Amino acid sequence: MIFNTKIIKFLYIFISLTTFGFAESSTLSSQQQELNIRLEYRQLADYFHLVDHLTESTPNFFLITGYKKLWVECFGLSEVDIGFFKQYKDLRLKYKNTSFFDETTPSEKSGLFAPNPKDIPDIIADAFYTSVTIENALHLLEGKLEVHEIKFIKYFFESYKEKLSSFIKFDNDKLNFGINYFNNELNSPNAISAFSKSIDFYKSGTQQFKSILVFWCPSGFHGACYGDHLQVKIPIDNLPVNGQYVMHFLASVILHEATHHISGSASSEQKLELSRAFLNVVKSVDESHFLNAVEEPLVMAHQMRFVKNAYPEIYSENAEWFNYPLAKEYLNILENYIEEGKSIDKTFMLKLADIYTSYFQKSADYETGK
Repeated sequence: MIFNTKIIKFLYIFISLTTFGFAESSTLSSQQQELNIRLEYRQLADYFHLVDHLTESTPNFFLITGYKKLWVECFGLSEVDIGFFKQYKDLRLKYKNTSFFDETTPSEKSGLFAPNPKDIPDIIADAFYTSVTIENALHLLEGKLEVHEIKFIKYFFESYKEKLSSFIKFDNDKLNFGINYFNNELNSPNAISAFSKSIDFYKSGTQQFKSILVFWCPSGFHGACYGDHLQVKIPIDNLPVNGQYVMHFLASVILHEATHHISGSASSEQKLELSRAFLNVVKSVDESHFLNAVEEPLVMAHQMRFVKNAYPEIYSENAEWFNYPLAKEYLNILENYIEEGKSIDKTFMLKLADIYTSYFQKSADYETGK
């Protein structure tokens, strides 16, 4: 079954990242590690998430410009709004560390891998994403923010409450269908097995999210793992509920984002050691962001492996959905390691380095006409 252009366009995914001694070819632990994904929706969290995008308080790495564009079309943007938005953004940036997402060279703590959630703290997001009411969120911030800052946040949300409420509109039945569907798929035997093997592969240990939430967005399907917060952003009323292939694929995107959390949760020592092994061969990465050398294509390989096992018909009939050459090459090595019961090690990274070097050499030869 081949999907038409409209369906393929819908599948444009903004995959955001969050985010190792060593015995070569170490074996997997005998105790299975499980990761249970249970999506839920909270209105307060949705409002907070929207405001972060409207005020551009979220890193460009995650920013969805469609929110603000639609907001301006609906309500305009006055000088007063601009001033409030700037004040809110300044406050948000004061209490979180987003430097990782602006770096152009491998991280000093995580190398070529996703950051550990503790290295990108965001106490305000933690409060709002884990609270049902704004009173509870503000209570959690007492003693962490100045009193006048807490009062400003309260005043800000009170001032925009009506607009936020009228802006985020969707069919609750469709929301519940989507949540139930994805929860069922992500707690299937295939998904639980995939999470377990990924945790053992990265040697990451027990995974704990502070929140696993669905957010409304005007278009597209966006997944992100922001610290300890797993986020799924969907056009709720336009979710292709009758397109089984597409829905299965979107479930795999959520698994993809959770795998970034698994990767990021590995020890800094491990990630730095493995990154050095890779860079000793590659020297420098020819990518728009250093995470695209190892982290992103390797996590994509985990996603591809899951789809091959859980939804083989999708993988065989819709290969264009995985148009990521490095991921396809990394997949072969990943499958062999998992089949043989191995965790990630230096030998694995050297194999990736050889693939990476060969890939970019071929690209350079193509561009020069060799």
